Amino acid sequence: MNFEGQTVIITGGSRGIGHGIVKAFAQRGAFVHFTYTKENADMLNFLAEAKQNGLNVFAHKVDSTNETLIEKFIEGFDTIDILVNNAGIVSDQLIPLMDVEVWNKVIDVNLNGCFYYLKHVSRKMLEKRKGNIINITSVSALKGVKGQGNYSASKAGIIALTRTLSMELAAKNIRVNAIAPGYIETDMLDTIDPAVKKEYLKSIPLRRFGKVEDVCNLVLFLASDLSGYITGQCIVIDGGLSVQ
Repeated sequence: MNFEGQTVIITGGSRGIGHGIVKAFAQRGAFVHFTYTKENADMLNFLAEAKQNGLNVFAHKVDSTNETLIEKFIEGFDTIDILVNNAGIVSDQLIPLMDVEVWNKVIDVNLNGCFYYLKHVSRKMLEKRKGNIINITSVSALKGVKGQGNYSASKAGIIALTRTLSMELAAKNIRVNAIAPGYIETDMLDTIDPAVKKEYLKSIPLRRFGKVEDVCNLVLFLASDLSGYITGQCIVIDGGLSVQ
């Protein structure tokens, strides 16, 4: 798939799945703009390599909870062809013990941040009467996960936003879809106790964790003309975890 000359915005692109998506689009000719909150070595090394290889990748420090900053950031673009809403955080606590601050922080970053980008990017796309939006949600939105009441609620909200916005924008040639990954091999998964990871693996029918490339391939498909008749969907990529 070729995205030569297209402008792509990816939120939370400095690490994990987001970083993989940044690389996937950049290697296929897109002008890739990604947001981040904290620098890391992998991100800085990749930016240096991208510059050496002539790839068009640009990093922007943008707080996903600040609508004013997001609006200003989006106003700087003449055209936005693709938005991938990926930014998100996890802060687990059991609901009976969950502090309101912990609840609000996750909802603010994951759900409100997604809304702010949808609001302002869709306005830009409506001017051109074309565009493609992909929201990264989670299998946690589809099945109960202990300790993730705030995260699950935020990700379920993203699915609802996806379906609603897809109906609002379809007549203007703008597609909106969501992807719900399961357990993907990222640094977040690396922090989990090996014994717990072993139990997680038993719950996956395909008996393996997903790779970042698995998610990237699905993002590229949804961003391309190959999926031109797909909108308003949440596609699960979890090795069969949510089927059980």
